Amino acid sequence: MILTTGAEGFLLSNLLKELDIENVDYLNIKELDKFNPNDYDKITEVYHFAFPSSSDEWEEKLTKSLDQSLSFVRSFEDFQDSKNVRFIFASSMAVDELIKTQKFDSNNFQDLYAGYKAILEYAVTTIFDDVIILRIPRVYGKDRNKGLLRKLREGNFIGDKTKVIEYMDINDWVSETKDFLKNHKSPSISFPEYKNTQIKTIEEIERIYV
Repeated sequence: MILTTGAEGFLLSNLLKELDIENVDYLNIKELDKFNPNDYDKITEVYHFAFPSSSDEWEEKLTKSLDQSLSFVRSFEDFQDSKNVRFIFASSMAVDELIKTQKFDSNNFQDLYAGYKAILEYAVTTIFDDVIILRIPRVYGKDRNKGLLRKLREGNFIGDKTKVIEYMDINDWVSETKDFLKNHKSPSISFPEYKNTQIKTIEEIERIYV
């Protein structure tokens, strides 16, 4: 059984379409209260992707999501075979930047988001032996409707459209992530690095995706 959180979100919904796992049962985190703890031994993989990813969903929701995520991860602590479960965690490239700069502003969404993701990375790698930490950059696609793309579509963007942004196209992200999953050597903890990022102006991004 594969246990997923965030399966309806932009990233994981696109990834699951491309994975060759038609014969696997899915249990969404929304159904976790219906899940029998005796069935933990049926879980072979966890894809934990549920977490606010936009500054539209600010501190209160971010803090609540951290608490929920930590409770979810820690629910495996008493499960004897949790070491045999492969855990795929959707972290953020912002964690790399936080580690590099060693600067943290609790009033800055990006810093707060990165800090919370770093806490979850620690929790996951403490409980599980077989882990893939995906430090994901910004990812855009025509079916994404949050953050920058939503503001551009709704005409609510305020700022300089000549500003450049580093991001990945959703198709490139899915392709690289599939390779990470395929090439991961179990059991181990890996932090694969995304290579196929692009740098474009907001104006160019708008022309491509809006």
